[in-house]
Amino acid sequence: MQWLWAWMIFDRGCCLRYYFSSKLRIFFLFIGLFFSGAVWPASFDLNLRSDAVRVIYAFAIDKKAVVDAGGLLGKKDKQDDEVLIFHSGIHWLFEPIRIGVRALYVTPDGRDTLSLGFGGQARFPLARRVSLAGHFYYAPEVTSMLDSKNYREVAIRVNYKLARTAYVYVGYRNLKVSVLNINNTVELDEGLLVGAKFYF
Repeated sequence: MQWLWAWMIFDRGCCLRYYFSSKLRIFFLFIGLFFSGAVWPASFDLNLRSDAVRVIYAFAIDKKAVVDAGGLLGKKDKQDDEVLIFHSGIHWLFEPIRIGVRALYVTPDGRDTLSLGFGGQARFPLARRVSLAGHFYYAPEVTSMLDSKNYREVAIRVNYKLARTAYVYVGYRNLKVSVLNINNTVELDEGLLVGAKFYF
């Protein structure tokens, strides 16, 4: 049954190939296979922009540590160049912040980059159902491999709690990577987004 679910997600990616290349099918297959084996208390985060989709699955491995995996698929600078990001990391909880590391595989402009980013996440209550959240990651040159020189990611969002196990949000995100033999930093994704997060 788990493999059937993974194949359904994979097949959905195939149906959307009019908009994206075979990378989309790889993206959906990766997400489907990862989620199909999940049995831990976890969360699922989905957010959308006009030309990008991102999903993140996270689960607790003990009371003070959380592991996550996910990906982003989009188009760079409103062009036809596709951006594909896979990432996985671990964070340690020091409420209201999480500090950790995240490994990122990125394909900008047909190049392959692999980075180990350091950073964290935070969330602060503003009102009874409203909170302010954000995250930041930076991979210096010493932890950047393949065609990568460094990687930067920053995001901020306002959450609205719908129920004990679900909330929606609006926010802003900016992702950049510096690539070897390219003078300018490549902007992978930038702009406003909307999303939802569920706990189960």
